[in-house]
This record gives sequence, C-alpha cells and structure tokens, in this order.
Amino acid sequence: MIASTSKVDPQSFIADALDLGGREGLVGNLETTRDQVRDPVGQILAVFAIMILGVWTATQWTADQLGHQAALGRPFAIVLGLPLYEPWRLFGWWFHYEAYAPQVFDRAGLLAGASGFLV
Repeated sequence: MIASTSKVDPQSFIADALDLGGREGLVGNLETTRDQVRDPVGQILAVFAIMILGVWTATQWTADQLGHQAALGRPFAIVLGLPLYEPWRLFGWWFHYEAYAPQVFDRAGLLAGASGFLV
C-alpha cells in the first residue's frame, strides 16, 4: 500500500473527475437566451387541435356508418349536403347504441384514440 503524503480536496477531485469545471459540464451551458427557449403554448394548442380533429373525424365516420339516422339527433350544420355533428356527440352515441353496432364503435374508438399517436 502506497501512502500519500498530500491531501486531496474532495470537491475539486470530484469536479475534476466529472469535468464540471467552469460553466460547462454534464448539463452544458446553463445560460440560455429568450430565443432559445420555445414557447409551449403553440405546441399545446397544436396537440389539442389534432386530438379534437381525430375525435371529430371518428364522430363523422360513426354517423356515416349509422346512416345519419334521426336517432343520432340534429346535426349542428349541413355542409355540401353532409350533416356535421359536434365532436363530443360520439360519446353519447357510444353509450346508447354500442349494443346495436359494437363493431362500428370499436373502430370509432380506435380512430379517435389513434389521433393521439399523430402527436
């Protein structure tokens, strides 16, 4: 065993071993400018828009598969001869009519759920 006569400062030894000297180290330069930081509001809005469009697409597809029957309720608009339903109507239809058309609602659920993977 070799005895060391010089004392080693533990903090400087660890800093040297991890190369944490100065401002740069394992985490890089900690100083960032405003331009380098992304504003998350736009990204959050894009995610919500994609999810709502996915559910809306599933709603319209379900209404089409069920033949736009009167039991689905009144659409809120008719565009180019196509009735448009609110996106959230899918969930009420699913609750009330799944027993009559389980395959339609299984596929509608997959379509609405898959929209989350587009994000």
